[in-house]
Amino acid sequence: MKLLINLYLSLKSFRFLYIVIFIFLSIPSFTFSEYSLSANSIKYLDNSFIAKGDVSILVENNEITSDELVGQIDSNIIQLNGNVNLISDQYSLYSDSIQFDHFANTGCFYNANIEFDRLLINASKINQSSNSLLNLVDAKITTCTNATPHYLINVKNAQIIDNNSIMLKNAFLNIHNIPIIYLPYIKYNLNDPNNLEFKTKYSNNLGYSLLLNPKYIFDDNLIGNTGFNYFSERGVGISQNLEFSNKNAKSDLSLFYIRDDNPYNRYNSVNEKKLISSDRFYLDFTSDYFWTNEKYFKTKVSYLSDKYLKEEFFRDDYIREIQPENYLSGVFANEIIGGEIYLNNRLNDFYSNLNKAEISANIYRCQIADSPIYYNSKNAISYLDLLDYNNLVLNETLRLYSRNELHLPLKIGYLNFIPKIYSGYSFYSKTLTNSNFDNFFIGSGFETSMSLHKILHTKDKWYGKGLKHSLKPFINYSYNKNSSFTNDIFRYENFDTYLNDHVIKLGLNNLFLTKRDNKISRLCEIDIYTVGNKEDNLDLDYENLFVDGRISLK
Repeated sequence: MKLLINLYLSLKSFRFLYIVIFIFLSIPSFTFSEYSLSANSIKYLDNSFIAKGDVSILVENNEITSDELVGQIDSNIIQLNGNVNLISDQYSLYSDSIQFDHFANTGCFYNANIEFDRLLINASKINQSSNSLLNLVDAKITTCTNATPHYLINVKNAQIIDNNSIMLKNAFLNIHNIPIIYLPYIKYNLNDPNNLEFKTKYSNNLGYSLLLNPKYIFDDNLIGNTGFNYFSERGVGISQNLEFSNKNAKSDLSLFYIRDDNPYNRYNSVNEKKLISSDRFYLDFTSDYFWTNEKYFKTKVSYLSDKYLKEEFFRDDYIREIQPENYLSGVFANEIIGGEIYLNNRLNDFYSNLNKAEISANIYRCQIADSPIYYNSKNAISYLDLLDYNNLVLNETLRLYSRNELHLPLKIGYLNFIPKIYSGYSFYSKTLTNSNFDNFFIGSGFETSMSLHKILHTKDKWYGKGLKHSLKPFINYSYNKNSSFTNDIFRYENFDTYLNDHVIKLGLNNLFLTKRDNKISRLCEIDIYTVGNKEDNLDLDYENLFVDGRISLK
């Protein structure tokens, strides 16, 4: 039998110089084994050696680093001391010291920390008895990343089996180091979707909140989870989620209910109390069906018991969608033409609402034959029902709208210049004065810009490799002329404004690009602009200076 040790030595004064030493030994009781070692310095004393400084050892594709390594040439046992790190495909392990048998893959880890995805484990000692079993002594397990975790599971002994499940008995759930719940037995699957989610937090409104959320799979297409939500100031809520998916479709149903013990804890005015009851709930349903990427059908249904429910209990969901949306949308498109059937009718009228039924047909910007001219068109017939926050009808109308544009993109030196003309028609069956509105409109204008580029650096930074700045000053101008003129149309959407005016937009577009995973990525984009407007028989009036910013950290 032979033990092969590859010693890669990096001298302190010449870190680029590596000496490779191969030592072959005959050891009758072991089969052939191998490890490689690199360090700043290695000292030999008889049959033993000590490696110090940036120690790195590679055993069966697993790298272990430490401050110091002590071993014997005729033994499989090695001792690593100080800042010991072991990174594998399944987990990361950090320890004060390790005694390790590199041949049998067994050993002891002292004062160790393990990271399994979101799961953080600290143990006074870990015994690795085989490749598939870790025995933990005096373990603390949590998903809280604070230096002092708000919650953790405390257990005397636990086992990690096959690197995909952890089993513990006679454990305690601690909240701020106070034992709250006794857990006689838990087996948690680390890599299986059938796992258990646990969260805790505190707020002045809800008090301490605990979420216990077991997930389970019915079959390959249906996944569910049932959540038990405890709020110390409000009571116990129950949530249910079902996710269905296959090759062409994906649906999600979410339900929540709580019998609120203190429903007026935050919103307690006379008018607010009229909107809230003790029985509080929500329903969310989304469904997407795709025939192709250009032909699909989307549905969303949302209903809340009151406007304050998600703002109080599910703040993140509330920020994403302040008012519940309900719509049906069918899209049929190709490279040139896109059509949509759209229906929006909110079930909750917490704020001003625009309910809409619309059929639209659009022609995307396309080249006319072999000419340099491009054409695009927007056409829609819509039924619009506008409500204010007191559920009073402001306007209800049938709208016809068509707009057709011609563009001629030109390149003049460094200058991009795109003149355009357009014409269209709009009709509203009812305005704020209860009369109809019939209008033909025409317009012309141009868009002009130029691009300037500079590479700021090519170094690796936290946001990516290199940084390129593109500066694009631009001027957009348009003149609008309408056959009819009125201020009696409510602005349902951006184009519901008909003025005889000149509009000019002046601005600077700043774009910062970097490279991530060998692909060009937008890091940051900032627009600085102002808009000037001159109506007929009036002076030119500029608005304030606007700044729009977008940043991408992924």
